[in-house]
Amino acid sequence: MTGDPGSTRDRSTKTRLLAYGVGLTVAAVGVGLPLGLVKFGNDAAKPSAGATSEVVNVTCHRGVTEVSEQVVRVQRDGVHFHLETDFEKPVVTTFFDGRRIATGLGPKFEGTVYDYALDIPPGPLTVECGTTEVEKASEGSVSLELQDPAGFYGRYDEALSCGTEFFEWVPREVPFFYSEDNPIRDAVLRTIPGVTPEDRVVFAGYPDGEFGGQPIIVRDEQVVGLFDLGTYDDRTFVLHGWFCSSSGIGAEGARAPGLTATPFSLPNAPRCDPYVDECAPIYVSAARYTELTGDDVELVAPGPWARCDRDDPAGTGCVPDAEEMIVQVLASPTAAEAFVKRYDCGDGEDTACI
Repeated sequence: MTGDPGSTRDRSTKTRLLAYGVGLTVAAVGVGLPLGLVKFGNDAAKPSAGATSEVVNVTCHRGVTEVSEQVVRVQRDGVHFHLETDFEKPVVTTFFDGRRIATGLGPKFEGTVYDYALDIPPGPLTVECGTTEVEKASEGSVSLELQDPAGFYGRYDEALSCGTEFFEWVPREVPFFYSEDNPIRDAVLRTIPGVTPEDRVVFAGYPDGEFGGQPIIVRDEQVVGLFDLGTYDDRTFVLHGWFCSSSGIGAEGARAPGLTATPFSLPNAPRCDPYVDECAPIYVSAARYTELTGDDVELVAPGPWARCDRDDPAGTGCVPDAEEMIVQVLASPTAAEAFVKRYDCGDGEDTACI
């Protein structure tokens, strides 16, 4: 089903700092330097033993980078850092796969201790202190290993595989499904237009990270879509997304590939589960549904962008009239055909029984 369009937001790089910024360069790379302490300049590496910890403890003192652990466990919201530094103007630069993807610069700092978290995947990690932005980690860096024994991190990169060949999808009518009646991954694949039976929905990143694990669409092990979900009352909305241009997802004229379950049923038209049986939709207004069943339908706003003032819902105009709110009932094709024939309405939203 669909609702009115929602607002869009800028997809900024996902680096979350609990402080403004720090004098630290972090690089997640395929090959790290030897584990242990590495000094700037010509100083030799000094191996240091470290037990498994949940925090990367870093000391930046007089141009030297030190870490107290060689193995660190990631947490549900990412990689936690504790930094002590004597730099007057610290900078943080984050790398993934050898590429710089985010830089945070704090204009003012008080004190020399910073605690923050970053959305960095498990694996080899390179850490380096600095006072300026850098394009890549230098020889004066320290390497350690990030481990994920609890399996917090969704292994897919939160970036489209098609690079810059994508478009932002902002639907005119925002599709939704009923949260409690549908498995979320299957429902999304039945709701977004243009997906194929081979596509999968997974959640990348950390579950308690800044975005709670980015939902993505995977096709042939390639990330072809990113999208935002929003929950309001008993519905989950696919607000908008970013899809590879060649995928066909969200393309003009594309159709949603299936039906999602609804909580409604009608006399002689029992509720049909589209994940188990073949179903057909019947469309009736909330007023007509109450007339036919004796059950009230909660009148709800079109979506989260039209929230009602609970102290004065009528004053906002966001709650539809009972004859304007259309309910989709799923029934067997035989029952749906019989209903439409009997009442001469209900086979589409434009021909709903009012």
